[in-house]
Amino acid sequence: TPVLGSYQEGIQEPAEATSTWYQLPARSDDAPLVVFSAAGRIWSYDDTGALTYGQSLLLEYGKRQPDGSVQAQGTYLPRDIGPAPSWRNLRVPLADIAPDADAVRIVANDPNLTGDQWLAFTPPRVPVMENLNTMIGSEQPVLLDWAVGLQFPCQRPFDHRYGVAEVPGYRILPDRPLAVSSTDTWQSGENGGPLGWSELLAKPVAVPTYLKNDWARDWGSLERYEQYYPNAVPADLQTGETTRSGFYEDGKLRVFEK
Repeated sequence: TPVLGSYQEGIQEPAEATSTWYQLPARSDDAPLVVFSAAGRIWSYDDTGALTYGQSLLLEYGKRQPDGSVQAQGTYLPRDIGPAPSWRNLRVPLADIAPDADAVRIVANDPNLTGDQWLAFTPPRVPVMENLNTMIGSEQPVLLDWAVGLQFPCQRPFDHRYGVAEVPGYRILPDRPLAVSSTDTWQSGENGGPLGWSELLAKPVAVPTYLKNDWARDWGSLERYEQYYPNAVPADLQTGETTRSGFYEDGKLRVFEK
């Protein structure tokens, strides 16, 4: 994926860029957004009207003319849920731009010479979406962070029986502040949580997700687990019952120490 940006080390210089025009597909209910990935510090407003200071990154939209040129119709300040300066997906609802617009381009301007004021972006795209329940279903095992379990009753938590856990195919996280402060820590391997063994067995890959009709909301996130050992055979357990005294000891207890 091509990337343009204003980041550079050493002497800072003003930078600006205008991309080529990109043709929009026909409007459809399952493709309601123009999305492009961006990093850096970008000027934006959240739903409460609070300003996040940064540099200008706009989506310009227009109508293609018979001679092939595009007549610009306006610009839109993308919805940015952050956090800056990491990579994230900026969103432009197609319902918010001119209904006859059929082309878009990105206009960036970074005149700030402060070293931490930079931006980068990729070309725009119009992803075709499906709802989470259709994608994941209700049968495969899922690692539901403790903070979101009640919000996803249709997904099946992974089984854990006789000391053996089922390997999940996906993980559903809460919004980033809660994930960073709570679920990533309480569920970590250091604290005896499922992130310890799940990330030894698979690589988490972020799946782009959006809350329907509330596009600027950080609802949480979805990760797909790519198994390191996809052909592994499930454990064949031999179970039984036995009676032990309260003083029985069959080995040393391993304790994690930093």
